[in-house]
Amino acid sequence: MSDKCSNETNNSNDIPLGEIYKGVDYDLNTHVTEREGEPITVIGEHFNFGYDLLNIDEFGRQVESSDELGFTVTTNDKGKTQLDKLTLGKYFPKLNGWMATLYQYSPTAFSSPQFPIHPDFENLPSFTFSPHVTAVFDSFREMDLLMETFTKPIMIHRDGVTGADLFNTLITHVREKTKSAEFKKRVRTVENNYRRNLKSYTQYFNALLNKWARLLVLRLDFYFPTEQAGHITAENAHEAREHFFNNMRQNVLFGDLKGLIWKLEYGRERGHHFHCIFFFDGKTRQQEKWIADQIGQYWVSQISPGGSYNSCHKDPNQYKRKGIGMINYDDIQKREIFLHDVLDYLCKMDQALIVKPSKGRSIGRMEMPKARASGAGRPRKKAQ
Repeated sequence: MSDKCSNETNNSNDIPLGEIYKGVDYDLNTHVTEREGEPITVIGEHFNFGYDLLNIDEFGRQVESSDELGFTVTTNDKGKTQLDKLTLGKYFPKLNGWMATLYQYSPTAFSSPQFPIHPDFENLPSFTFSPHVTAVFDSFREMDLLMETFTKPIMIHRDGVTGADLFNTLITHVREKTKSAEFKKRVRTVENNYRRNLKSYTQYFNALLNKWARLLVLRLDFYFPTEQAGHITAENAHEAREHFFNNMRQNVLFGDLKGLIWKLEYGRERGHHFHCIFFFDGKTRQQEKWIADQIGQYWVSQISPGGSYNSCHKDPNQYKRKGIGMINYDDIQKREIFLHDVLDYLCKMDQALIVKPSKGRSIGRMEMPKARASGAGRPRKKAQ
């Protein structure tokens, strides 16, 4: 669920891996602000680390599914080393960038008495990567490659081995990890968590529509002040969220609010922030843009002074596939767009990268609505 609020994703039921990591990049390394009353997306200096994570994930998957190395290393009759690049060899030039990406997400992996962790990283949360990215990063650490600089495959590194030799050893190390029972168990766990979350939130959305038939669905992002971003911990963020949600109960702005889904994220540019989806009774609330802006302004004025928000409703007609706004029970197409482009996307992103607060969850919702009273309202078929 990227900060650019894009609903224009692949139409298939399987969101491409590249789209998921593209969303991660936007969540972590951009933010939306206004210039002369128009929304603009600001790209931070760490943008494209999501692309690096995609490359690492693809590399891990290719290593798992093949028996190849990166190079064949031979010595000719004159004692000169000769290299032939194989398919996986195309990833060799990316190694330095991959380790820079690891440093941005897990700087503590590089800390030592000689290189203590920088104060800017003290409040950085823990991230959980996809199983394949984790296998590669763990192999970097276990092989003590974090301080290596890879230039040319033929260059000699420690112990007199070439960069190609080290890369081949890395591939073997990663492959052993991906073949292990522990790795396969983790893959199943990640996939099961995704399916469980998607099923739970799909049932939640369907239950809301089954009871109220017409929902005004609003999508907003909430940020803390930029100058405080590096000091707001996950615990601080959750305290602000709970304050926000508790205040809703006494505020007429949130009258007829029937449901809510929230997700905690962390970006290097803006620190901890929240993605929220609000579900209002569409029979009584129709002012999509106005209500979204009022909620955002309430966050800025009452919950996080100096903070900001991004509304995906400034121009409700900007999306080719619009999965937000007014959704009717019998509008099957729009319901499917919401489930795939918004909800499925949100759940799938956790397969790529998860912010793991030391306390509390990274995603949640309001309580499941009670079923409609028997015979109340028009009869409707149960949503699948």
